[in-house]
Amino acid sequence: MTRADQSTREVYNEPAARGAQDNLDFAVGDNRAASTRSFDESFSSMRANALSGAQGADRDLKFGSQDQKLLSFIDVPPLNFGGKSQDKSDEVQVAAAGDKVAGLMGNRSADATSIANAADRFDGQKMWQKSPYAEATVNGKFGCAAAVSEVAQAAGFKYLDSPTVGGLVTQMERHGWTKHPISDMQPGDAAIGYNKGTNWKKGGGNAHVGFVGNDNLVHNNSSRNGTKWTGETVDVSLGKYDSHYVMRPPVKK
Repeated sequence: MTRADQSTREVYNEPAARGAQDNLDFAVGDNRAASTRSFDESFSSMRANALSGAQGADRDLKFGSQDQKLLSFIDVPPLNFGGKSQDKSDEVQVAAAGDKVAGLMGNRSADATSIANAADRFDGQKMWQKSPYAEATVNGKFGCAAAVSEVAQAAGFKYLDSPTVGGLVTQMERHGWTKHPISDMQPGDAAIGYNKGTNWKKGGGNAHVGFVGNDNLVHNNSSRNGTKWTGETVDVSLGKYDSHYVMRPPVKK
């Protein structure tokens, strides 16, 4: 091939070569762009996953912290679940811990639930009027024990029946009810207020009683509401008395 032929071929092939070079450049550019997009997408995905994982870990940490606080409060000893129990007392300790957790979660007996439901159900009614002791209440003015007796009867507590607060307390004590501070009040409790230094158990206006409803209000025979059964705060229902406590129905085993 002569030099002229070579030059002619180079002249004719130069545009094709340039086109090929351009295509190559575009291809390289596209690959770089694709690589960049792929990296960006991968990075974004990794960042999102990392953020989600961090948030999940934070939630786990918070829940774990709460669980740890609960367990430390319950004070459950470490147990050997990998083999034979270390001690027969482990079972007793676990059962006791379960009871304590149930108490922390607001668990209460079926009896307490029945009372709380009845306490809510009779709001607005003059319960003392339904009592056989109605005439002794001075038109409902001293009708708190009579009203509580009627609500208790409706909840299935046939042994609670007295015209006085003291009489109700005595009946509760005989049937296993337990005394607790008013600050520990929970639905189903009987909330009691009385004045120290008085013969309040004999009646006469020196004591008052009501049942705690599911709304944590003391449902009682309210003179402020026309002697109707009404849910009120402790301050309102028992505020005139200098001493307060609650009686709680027993948990049946």
